[in-house]
Amino acid sequence: MSLEHSRQLPERPPHITEVKANTLYTALSVKEGKEIVSTVAQQSLFPDEDAQTSVVKVRGYEREIPKTIEEFAIQSGREKILRTKTFRFIPGQIAALLELDASEQNAVVAASTGAGKSYVALALAAKYLQEEDHSKVLYITRQKPLVEQVMRDAQHSLTLAAGDMAALTGTTPASKRKTIYASNARLLFATPQTIQNDLGIGRGKNAPILDLSSVSLVIVDEVHKSRGRDAAACILEHVKNEEINTRVVGFSATPYMNENEQRELLTKLSRKTDLDIGKKEFRDVERILLDVGVGTKHYIKHDVTLTLPIRAPAKTLEQGITDCHQKIVRALSGFPDLAQEAEQLMSWNEDRTVRVKGEHETSHFARVLRNAIENDKKKLPWRDNLIDHVYVLGALGRYHHYLTQTGRFFFLDRVGREFAEAQLVHVESSTGKIVPAMFGAGRDGQNWFYRMLSINPDLGIYKRHLEAAYRDVAKGTEYEHILNRDEVRNIFDLTKKISGLDSKGFEKAYFDNGSMQKGVTAGSMIKEMFQQLQTNLAQSKTFYDHPLTEKAISILEAHLRYRRPGNVLLHSKYFSDAVFLAEHAEHRLKRYGIRSHAVAGGKYMNHRECRELLENFGAGEVDFMVGTSFLTEGHHIPGANTLVMKHQPSRGDELQQFMGRVGREWKGFIHGLVLPASRGVFFANQQKMKRANQFIQSDFRRIIPRKDVIES
Repeated sequence: MSLEHSRQLPERPPHITEVKANTLYTALSVKEGKEIVSTVAQQSLFPDEDAQTSVVKVRGYEREIPKTIEEFAIQSGREKILRTKTFRFIPGQIAALLELDASEQNAVVAASTGAGKSYVALALAAKYLQEEDHSKVLYITRQKPLVEQVMRDAQHSLTLAAGDMAALTGTTPASKRKTIYASNARLLFATPQTIQNDLGIGRGKNAPILDLSSVSLVIVDEVHKSRGRDAAACILEHVKNEEINTRVVGFSATPYMNENEQRELLTKLSRKTDLDIGKKEFRDVERILLDVGVGTKHYIKHDVTLTLPIRAPAKTLEQGITDCHQKIVRALSGFPDLAQEAEQLMSWNEDRTVRVKGEHETSHFARVLRNAIENDKKKLPWRDNLIDHVYVLGALGRYHHYLTQTGRFFFLDRVGREFAEAQLVHVESSTGKIVPAMFGAGRDGQNWFYRMLSINPDLGIYKRHLEAAYRDVAKGTEYEHILNRDEVRNIFDLTKKISGLDSKGFEKAYFDNGSMQKGVTAGSMIKEMFQQLQTNLAQSKTFYDHPLTEKAISILEAHLRYRRPGNVLLHSKYFSDAVFLAEHAEHRLKRYGIRSHAVAGGKYMNHRECRELLENFGAGEVDFMVGTSFLTEGHHIPGANTLVMKHQPSRGDELQQFMGRVGREWKGFIHGLVLPASRGVFFANQQKMKRANQFIQSDFRRIIPRKDVIES
């Protein structure tokens, strides 16, 4: 980047936590930011807090909202269990609690992001823990870091002793979980998979060690994910089928997007059987809309177009894709219905780039072909060859997506790694058996695509298309070594060359007394080699990755260049791409005094590491953090007011969850980067989110206290 940067950097304003805890101002000038600090210091964040009278109608009766948390605790009988000194008072939350207290029915609470749903849930749990000395409450949340986060909130908000609370996750041994269930622990925090297994309703169907009949209240966080055979959905069905007297209350920013999702969720929560439930009758499930009126969000759309370094190799791949697709369609000329379905496997985007349906759809079509075409010995070779072409079409579509939608690095890393692994095996021409070609055992199921291209002579042309595209993208980078067959076969030399180790350093790293160290295999060396390639590429001053990557970094640069307050979250769909994006951004932005970067991805990092990253980010010790879909899991991330979304989410409710990560207590800015091929997804998500919000507004009781009386 050629942006000039003044040596006299403007002063970076302090976090607003110096004025009021966990309150943020966002991408404004330094002068504007200081004015907001001054304003917030003099005025309440929540206008209704200063109202002398605030009334809401609860189940037909007018109720005055208590003026303080102490007053609410006394009136509701929670004075012994709520830590009133640390429990923040927000009238909207109290109004929702009054509604929840007035009924014992199962309920869904639609809590806008930043509304403090965990505090509402804990205050509701306090009601049951206060009323009965031996009652238990189960709080189910999606991930281990969230379990630990909510448990810390409970320690901060409730007076329960340490022995009265317990966290249960997959890392907790079954014997210890069984002891906890039998103990005096009254407030249990757990992941849904753990509870599903302990109820004996998981896939393994273990012997049950938990009986929910002893639990008075089950709280389900992110209840919108309780669909199909999800673990939380199985728990809800278990509670209903066992007909136990346990209340279930679910919380979510977007409980459901439409009538079908509404019916699926409310059927699980209703105590009636499916036959008893009318088409739109779910009167035994309370629906409460919690809105505390904070967290203004600004969604900014950035149109991005593909550049020549992306378009040129993409055209090479598109030639192979269109050729393969035409062969499939022509081969099915005698099967009109199948030919019509095959036609729909490929289409053209508005920027004239190819779009191939996902590999799960092409694989499904391959299974359809296998079942639809008769099992005639004469036709079997033709049918199997046709099915191979369908698999190739799906794989080429995947590589094309990697290049055009994610970036040159991701294409090089994924394709190059598979090329390297493929070179480590060869196929015996006589038997077709896969034989390891160096050291280490071959791994079943790996490199199926390349083995198929090698075995089937009709498919060799597509390997050449892929290699040509790879060479074009790899030109000028160290990734171009990967297609050198001799170097790949001698993986030691290539690893040594790329890592920059001298002979002694290399021997020390991989050998012990002349023999290879235990645990070192061809696969492990390839993995390490590609990690080094990634680092080298990320630190290159001349490498231009993808317009999406460059735009994301330019937004981050502007944030740091002008010393805007608050921190930045960057999102990528893929963890390895997120790692590269973090390394690339850190290297490019060193001149702005970056202290460190962070990457969070629940499937690739241990939960403790993810939690520490989030805590460091919230504390302002990290300037920016890159994350995967891990960011949609309901984490409270103080300090974040700007989110850059490199890829569009596939669902409207995912967009809602992403938007909830920023501006939770002040303004939030969401930058959506949109390629021509993803414009349709962008606008579809906007429409889905708009319709979902309208649907929720009409379906839920709106609980917002004001100075005048409101019908709930």
